[in-house]
Amino acid sequence: MDVDSLNARVSSQGDHWSESQKFRKLLTIPSDLVRLETAEFLWHELIVAQHYAVWCAPPNAGKTTIAWQAAKDLAADMKVVYLHFDASAVDLRNFASEGLEHGIFLITSLNANPDDIHQLLSDLRAEADLSDTLVIIDTLKKFCDLNDKRSKHFYELIRQLTAKGCTVIALSHTTKREEADGSRIFDGVGDLEQDCDEMLMMRHVLQANQQTVSCEFRKQRAKVKPITFRWNLDERIVEAVDYENLSLRSEWEKLSQTMGSEIGVVLNLLEQGEQIQTTLTDNLNASGCGQKRAQRLLKAGTGFAWSRKKGDCNSWVYTPLQNLPNPPNY
Repeated sequence: MDVDSLNARVSSQGDHWSESQKFRKLLTIPSDLVRLETAEFLWHELIVAQHYAVWCAPPNAGKTTIAWQAAKDLAADMKVVYLHFDASAVDLRNFASEGLEHGIFLITSLNANPDDIHQLLSDLRAEADLSDTLVIIDTLKKFCDLNDKRSKHFYELIRQLTAKGCTVIALSHTTKREEADGSRIFDGVGDLEQDCDEMLMMRHVLQANQQTVSCEFRKQRAKVKPITFRWNLDERIVEAVDYENLSLRSEWEKLSQTMGSEIGVVLNLLEQGEQIQTTLTDNLNASGCGQKRAQRLLKAGTGFAWSRKKGDCNSWVYTPLQNLPNPPNY
């Protein structure tokens, strides 16, 4: 049955609710999936054309550095409007000069206030086609209250821009408190996640003078892929590198400091050959390690002390790594 036949069937049944446009917008049809497959990427497989994305990270994680690099790279082919209300006067000097050099329309708190920005975005809605426009909001909390559901009207304004073809990226923060696994959640009510197309979570590691940031998606409406960026703090030239799950690395580093004996149990068993997860967890339980903590350890150590793959009956099968990247002292 094609779409026209479906619509004809709905109309013939005479149900007022099923004839409404509101209901029909909720239906998922094959063409919806085609749009997911053919999404146009503007920058790496991270920024999707005509989508609204929210990038979340703790302070100083590098979200502005990455967004600014994207702005510079895209400004040659697009109109890039960067709303920067979260920088010091010293930093703004560099942003202003680089913005002028690359052709970025930089708007800051120096010459505008949040009401001016609301009016600017409202005026943009009058444009017939914004497919050549990228708007970056840095940061979202400067223009709406993330913890107030009444901010939904601001998200609706952004959605109206994407309906005209505009691509919008809003930078936001995570909560200060880390979860049990070291991850963080976005700061704000559920509308922040519900109203965007993609929500990106960033995690960073600073070693010497080099910053590494992994970007992973909490929500996605296109075939985006996680990616890792790295740059030197002096030059701040952002480069994409092979994806690394920094959350797992951080988790492993934390557990390796407190679970040395349990790790030794696993490694001793793996020396005898590959082991299924049940065998490993049973032995860890016998040594006094709880079931959830044992599973957490086995997941965190994957790629650092052992590898795992799906075996028969969909069970995890573990084997030792031949060469540990940084062998800890257990």
